This record gives sequence, structure tokens and C-alpha cells, in this order.
Amino acid sequence: MPKSATALAAAVTVSGGLASASGLEETGVSCLEALRAGDAERFQALAMEIRAWRNVWDTKALMAASECLSEGYGEKWVYSAFRGQFFNEAEEAEKLKAAELKAERARQAERDKADRIAEEMRQLEMRRAKLKEDYKKNAALVSSLAYETCAKLLFTDKERALMNQVCLDKFTQFGLPKTE
Repeated sequence: MPKSATALAAAVTVSGGLASASGLEETGVSCLEALRAGDAERFQALAMEIRAWRNVWDTKALMAASECLSEGYGEKWVYSAFRGQFFNEAEEAEKLKAAELKAERARQAERDKADRIAEEMRQLEMRRAKLKEDYKKNAALVSSLAYETCAKLLFTDKERALMNQVCLDKFTQFGLPKTE
């Protein structure tokens, strides 16, 4: 491609970009004019068009559009280069507040759940300790009753008592009962 053709293609590309940017600025200015003229229908149409803009870099167009949206809707509208679109600051603040409230409720629900689980664990531990204590008491009672029974058996049938494994275990554990 000859140098003059390349230059012409570049000029067309640049002027197309300028026309596009200029068109955006005109849209912003037209929006303000419609708003100030009281043409609600035209304002709404232009506001919807502006709100549909994505990834715009023309600062004059963005300033005019932001001013129009802010005046027209009665709330501050700004363009976010990060998002590549306009947004309503009050609406975003409400969304953020709602999200924070939702997150706090979720955290509180988790804390409540953890508290319930901790209480259940405490109750279970108390029950386990009581069962363990009851088991020990029961084991001691059974052991005592077995010893008493073996002691009676020893007085009535010495040979049988000494040949009984349970009695031998109890006599070994507690000693032989005192004989009269």
C-alpha cells in the first residue's frame, strides 16, 4: 500500500473515532438540553442510551452525560472506568449496605450455629460424665453385692465359694471376709 493510502486510511480511522466521540458528547449535551427544556420523553430516551454506554473514554462526553443523569434522576450518577459504565452512587451505596447487612446476618447465623453446637457439645459432655459416674456407681454396687454374696457363700459352702472364679476375684480384690 502506498504511503498516501496508508495516511488516508489512518485519517479515516481517526476521524471516525473523533466523530464517534463527538457524537457521544452531543448525546450528553442533547440530554441536558432535553432535560432543561422539560422534554421528559426525549430525556428518558437519551438517558437510556447513555446508561447503555460501555467503555467510553471521552471525558467531555462523560461529564455531560453524568451531569444530565444526575440532574434528571436527582441522584449522583458517575462513570466507572473500571466497570466501563455509569452507575448511581446512592443505588450502589444501598446495594453495598444490603450486601453488608446480608453478610452480617450470615456471620451472625454462623455464630448462632456455632453457639448451638457448643451448647449441644456441652450438654453431651455433661451427659457422658453423668453416664460414666452412673456406670462407676453401678459397677461398685455390683462388685459390692458380688462380694457380699460370695461372703455368704463362704460361710455356708466354703469349698464352693473358693472354687467360684467370681468369688476368687472378689476375695483377691477385697480380701477374705472376717470369719467368726
